[in-house]
Amino acid sequence: MFSRAYENSAARSLLALIVGIVGLGVIPASPASAAPTTCGGVVFQDYDADGERTEDYSYISAEYAAVDDAGVEGLTVTVTDAQGDVFVDVTDSDGVWSVDLDTADFPIRVDMTGYPAGWTPGPVGADSATLNQFITNPADCTAPFDGPLAVGAVGNASISAPGSFCENRPDFVTSCFLFGSVATHDDEPAVVSLIDGAIDDGSDGGSFQVDPYTTLATLGEVGTVYGVDTRPQDGATYVASFVKRHTRLGPNGNPTTIYRIDASGPSVWHIVDPTAVDPHSGATDGWLNDDDAFDDVGREGLGDIEISPDGNTLYTVDLGNRQLVEIPINADGSANTSGISRTNITAAALGVDATCAAGDVRPFGLGFSENGELLVGAVCSAESTVAAVDYPVASPGFIGDKSELDAWVFTFAGGSFSNRIDVPLPTTSRGQQSATSFTADWRPWVTQSPYQQTFSGY
Repeated sequence: MFSRAYENSAARSLLALIVGIVGLGVIPASPASAAPTTCGGVVFQDYDADGERTEDYSYISAEYAAVDDAGVEGLTVTVTDAQGDVFVDVTDSDGVWSVDLDTADFPIRVDMTGYPAGWTPGPVGADSATLNQFITNPADCTAPFDGPLAVGAVGNASISAPGSFCENRPDFVTSCFLFGSVATHDDEPAVVSLIDGAIDDGSDGGSFQVDPYTTLATLGEVGTVYGVDTRPQDGATYVASFVKRHTRLGPNGNPTTIYRIDASGPSVWHIVDPTAVDPHSGATDGWLNDDDAFDDVGREGLGDIEISPDGNTLYTVDLGNRQLVEIPINADGSANTSGISRTNITAAALGVDATCAAGDVRPFGLGFSENGELLVGAVCSAESTVAAVDYPVASPGFIGDKSELDAWVFTFAGGSFSNRIDVPLPTTSRGQQSATSFTADWRPWVTQSPYQQTFSGY
């Protein structure tokens, strides 16, 4: 028989051993404390970047009062549990992900990766957390669901495609072309903004706004412009000078001038080519003629302009030099002239030199895809196939070789172009101009009017 002293000593030693083992974390949790659970969520495209998935489009119809933003397929969701075990799922066509866990696996870390290039993580909001989350309570992590988000932001996230959202009734900005010979046109609108749906029908109840438009700049301030874009960061509008026959340029007469329009009015933002000259002759031979500008439309001045989705770069096309021009924008909205870069837009650079003569490539249009890719439009004008002996003609007819006409859209990235769309123009008819006139087919570019002035189509 053991003495009581020995029993007490042994008991104390056993208790100390047990406490020591528990303190070291060797004894596992009781299986009774663990239970299976499913953790999941939704990754959606937050179009208006407000952190909420359900949007109110009742201004269209009452049935659209609660519309869910679309889920995003293809993101990889990696869940790491408290033991370091890793579980992986991929969001389905509805943007839903889920993994099977155990309540003893918490806390867990959730990482969502692989969203499309050019997209950005959405803001944190009522229905959206970050793409990297820590979830401590199994009760907060429920199985995926349809409809409104029942558990707030836990397990859910959003991404946005810059430039893909347009508010319900946005302001549109466009340009107006005015005849050059009328002196009073200096005070007429050259750049205007109008609200979507604005009308001026003379009635009080039918108009969305009292005036059909708001004048942002007059002809006397900016001249004739075409390319236009607005920088979301400061709301300023940028417009590019445009060579159009019978119209005038701005006060400085340089056809490569970019203007910035803000609350204080329009001002010269940057001159792309200081050596460029005014091609118009309307001041001497009359704006009804303006003959010198005939061959310069689409070939001198600036084409389109676009501002990058992040608002840090303005792109434009220098038509005279056939170049894509990148102009960095400073934080205050001014042009960072020391960082300007130019890329030649040639037949060889575009990879079309086998089908289009070097001098026939004419770039103009710009745009951005929803993935943030810069798009550049150009045509093959076939102007080299038109000979001087072809002029003039007494009646409508084709001059030159229209089989060489082509139109393209290229993606520009890393300093090079890749073909995205190719549209052979000869096979694309623009329809009949009228019941009595000729078919409006695409035709090679000509450097002067191809018709005798007695012809009614001149």
